[in-house]
Amino acid sequence: MSKINFEFLNNGGIFLKKLSLSLILLSLLLTGCGTASSSDPQDNTQVNTNTNPKVSAYSTTNNSNDVNALKNSQTKVSLVLEESGTPSSEVIKFNENLAAAKELDNFKVSTYKWSDASSIMDYNKIIKTLDIQSKEMILNGNNILYSNFADSYKIYSYNIENSEKTKINNTSSSNLIFADNNIYYIDESNNKKVCMVSADGKKQETLIFSKTGKFILSKGYILYQNADDNFKLYAYSLTTKTSTKITDFAVESFCFNEKKLYVVNSSDSDSLYTVDTASYETRKINDYHCEKLKAYKNKVYFINKNNSNYLSVLSSPSGDPETYTASTVTEYPINDYNFADNAIFFSPSTETNRIMGKTIQ
Repeated sequence: MSKINFEFLNNGGIFLKKLSLSLILLSLLLTGCGTASSSDPQDNTQVNTNTNPKVSAYSTTNNSNDVNALKNSQTKVSLVLEESGTPSSEVIKFNENLAAAKELDNFKVSTYKWSDASSIMDYNKIIKTLDIQSKEMILNGNNILYSNFADSYKIYSYNIENSEKTKINNTSSSNLIFADNNIYYIDESNNKKVCMVSADGKKQETLIFSKTGKFILSKGYILYQNADDNFKLYAYSLTTKTSTKITDFAVESFCFNEKKLYVVNSSDSDSLYTVDTASYETRKINDYHCEKLKAYKNKVYFINKNNSNYLSVLSSPSGDPETYTASTVTEYPINDYNFADNAIFFSPSTETNRIMGKTIQ
């Protein structure tokens, strides 16, 4: 183009000058449009701006710093579920005593005799008020591991014998589970990633980079709600460092018992389902409106919304195909519940500042 223009100008023709300028302008306009248009059929280059791509059902993703990395698409990993770790609780047993947090008093923790477990929150029976404010506690020998309400839920260790406190991490933490001298938790300060810190605080690691709702621990796996995928259930392998999608529907809560996986299906009025740990096939086992599903000592518990929020326990399966029934555990509607030793602890919905204990049958 430049050579042709040079010859036109040397001829000195006004008409040719105008023609040359017109051709230059036309060329620039065509070039500019071609660059701006994303539908140009000659442009085969595509830029992927999606930093968190959705994964097809049952695919396995690599949870490394490269969040886009995919591995073994459409592969189902058979899950072997075994009990592992101790989840945090508002009540814990140590020696023959019980420590319990009082919600309406900023989760201040007091101790009681275990024999008085059925009537805690009776101030006349308090042995000692600990220098702890927490709704998540775990016993580790002579120490209580806990998220510190007084310090933005950072993880601390409290020595029962000398009352010394030690800060373990420096991030807001929830959903604490203790296993193999490590604390697993959700980092509330960092997009709800699942992390691990050693009990002495010397080793820290981010495990699951996806935003997480809840998680539970099995030997070799972390089962978690993937909030980046509409709270569907995923399993993260602690061995391969990969995640596998388990359900194609959102789950409200989940647990496993005797190697069976149970989930509350949020897409089906919170009905209770089982999930085959090899094929991931799901089966509805009841129409109860369930909430806060938990497993403890080979039994599955849930708050039954169809029965005024009473706590229920699931029967062992019988028949072929397997059928289940449920029986009521509490005499009161409740909001939440915790376990310690051979007892269940709960607060009636109408008396949130009162904790009641009941021996597991």
